[in-house]
Amino acid sequence: MMSQMTINSQEYQGTAADLLDNAAMCKEQVNVWTPHGAVVIVPEEEWRGLIATLEIEANPRLKAEILEGMATPLSECIDESEVDF
Repeated sequence: MMSQMTINSQEYQGTAADLLDNAAMCKEQVNVWTPHGAVVIVPEEEWRGLIATLEIEANPRLKAEILEGMATPLSECIDESEVDF
């Protein structure tokens, strides 16, 4: 699980670039509370993973195929060295 940091925009003394760099380098979710609401900053890799998960969830056929594969016992699977790409 990704770590997270929560800050108040009034208390943050650095620059926005520092905040973004910290989120990217530390692979950390940053929750920023402002007087107008909250903003969440996540590293690109995490964002892309979230989007990919949502796309799978939105595709019932693909989701069913993945779940079926996960339910298949390893004894019924072929060895990875036999897989052609």
